[in-house]
Amino acid sequence: RIPMFKKPFKASSQPLKGKDVKALKKAAQDQFPALRDDALLAQLFPGGSKEEVVLYKVDSHLVYYSVAGDPLFFDCMGKLSDLYPTVYALWKVPDLCKAFYSPSPVSAYLLGGADLMLPGVVRHGDEPGPFLAGEKRCARILRNRHPMAVGTTPVSAAEAERKGWTGKGLRVLHVVYDHLWEAGTRHVPEGFTREGVRPEPAAGASESDEEPEPEGGSPQDAEQGLESRVHAQDQAENGEGTDGPESEAMDKAEEGAGSDGQDSPGPEPSGQTAAGEDGTKEQASSSAPTAADADRASDESGSESGGGSEEEPSARRKREYRGKKGKRGGAGPSAGGAPPQVDPSEMDQVAREAFIRSAARLKDGALPMLVSEFVAKHMRPCLPEGMEALDWKRTSYKKVSAFLKEMVALGLCTTREKFGEFHLMAVDAKCEAFRCALAELPDRPRPQQEAPQQPTKEVLKRQARESRVQIEELYRPAADMKSLFADDRKDMLYTAADCQAVLHAYIEEKGLDPSKQDKSLFKGRKTQICLDDFLKGNIYGKKNPPDTEELMVLEQRFCESLQQWHAIRHPAEEPIIRKGQLKPIQIQTEIRSGNKVITRCLNLDHFGFDLPALQSALQKKFAASVTIPPPTGGSKGKNSLQYELQAQGHMVQQWGDYLMNTLNVPKHFVEVNDKARQKKGK
Repeated sequence: RIPMFKKPFKASSQPLKGKDVKALKKAAQDQFPALRDDALLAQLFPGGSKEEVVLYKVDSHLVYYSVAGDPLFFDCMGKLSDLYPTVYALWKVPDLCKAFYSPSPVSAYLLGGADLMLPGVVRHGDEPGPFLAGEKRCARILRNRHPMAVGTTPVSAAEAERKGWTGKGLRVLHVVYDHLWEAGTRHVPEGFTREGVRPEPAAGASESDEEPEPEGGSPQDAEQGLESRVHAQDQAENGEGTDGPESEAMDKAEEGAGSDGQDSPGPEPSGQTAAGEDGTKEQASSSAPTAADADRASDESGSESGGGSEEEPSARRKREYRGKKGKRGGAGPSAGGAPPQVDPSEMDQVAREAFIRSAARLKDGALPMLVSEFVAKHMRPCLPEGMEALDWKRTSYKKVSAFLKEMVALGLCTTREKFGEFHLMAVDAKCEAFRCALAELPDRPRPQQEAPQQPTKEVLKRQARESRVQIEELYRPAADMKSLFADDRKDMLYTAADCQAVLHAYIEEKGLDPSKQDKSLFKGRKTQICLDDFLKGNIYGKKNPPDTEELMVLEQRFCESLQQWHAIRHPAEEPIIRKGQLKPIQIQTEIRSGNKVITRCLNLDHFGFDLPALQSALQKKFAASVTIPPPTGGSKGKNSLQYELQAQGHMVQQWGDYLMNTLNVPKHFVEVNDKARQKKGK
């Protein structure tokens, strides 16, 4: 999914009938449990059953629903199956979906159309809490209870933790001031401007009590936790601690909320004002007192008054945060005076040494490579011990691109810009400048690394088996057959081995195996079993049953007489249990008008795969156009809808290998019907 409302759109309108309005309300209550409260539902639909709801159709899939002139929900699939609330709905019911909290500077990037990055998400206590990939969430600014954007999470909390909380955290689909917002009445809550979203003005205690709090604590606690990370980063810059992921989070949050290549805005103007505790405003200028002096003065005034306002710590934290934002790399608001500055020439030397060492270790065929990948994977391990990352702001280059231009001018490497991204094309390790620079590097002992232990064949087989999609056939006995099973619970399911064990126990109990008396009749699973009236009536029905049957055939017919179910188990996920027999994935080809070959893949959704995510993966993997056409069928209900993926060109072999080797689908659950190749053969 991509942001859908950045550009103007045309939509056709149609008033909904009463039954369609009820279906919309039911779908909203199913997907957003908060709306099961009638009082909250009435805030979105104040007119009740007579409320006029208008459906606006943007394209074949995208629609949105408007009430009283304001869009409340938009649907990506157009079938009430994938509803998202708009900002108008979230302002009326803020708890419709969980939120990511961010500092106020991040809002400027979200309003510009960028996605919310994980470094810009406040982590404090239990916030932002566990989340799954594809979960619907909104974005809020600290100390402002009104959401400003809504979207879906591209990764889960566990995956974000593994990546060190880098990358995208929320793929924004709709944000305030976009064209969907302009389709409404265009009102905004307090603190919202087109330049950014600011915290709501501080009010009395009664209003602050009503402000919604995150799960892990109040927004004030979250802001205090954010400032603690800012303070830790200042200590690292001043040489008082080591850099780390926590110290880099604030810089990344300030530099950008998205990966769209937008430049970071400069510090706030010197004429910007900050609200004090008594409602007055202080002019921020170069001659203004430091934040430490302001805190000392506020503390003295509070002690003299004897009953000062409790808002002093909050106002002080706000001034400290703005001071640190405007003085990054300068003297911080600490009581100990100006910290010692790092000479940019020293950082330049560190960058050059890391570049030379990493370039000398590159293997043949490693280039070309993205510059960002080269810096993260190759230069970073070559930094001095104790330095986790290179802060380019503290160098004289300020940016990686400026550093690379100097390396190119020295003849050490060549670069090329493609689609706004720099690629390192080649490194000339044989040139005189490179050899001299490599010879001048100081000797540094390389850490001793233990050779990784090679896994055994048994471990590799077990890992391959555990990574596959496990599909198991299950059975539920009918009412007439429950007497054979020990556990007669209604929801009990049995495997094929369990059913065969029940049949063997019944045969032994009734003495239906003649080989028990005459050993010469024993032929393994081909042993002839005598059938009694119970087995004849329940397995063969009204057909003329034989008097004896082979044990192997009897086991198969016994399982077929039971109600069939199946279970699909993906690695590290809850099993999917459904009724009926699992249909295999079908890969087909068709020849359409103009002798064009179309590849179709059906029944993927039956295996629990996310079709939009799989569509994106196939497009990137094979550089082909992959679409999800509207579902067919549906005459027997929603569960009978048939979804599929379509691609232009002959992709049978590629898709089959991807399903079996990458997605680990068992081979016997992939069927191929290559009509295009059969027609060419004729």
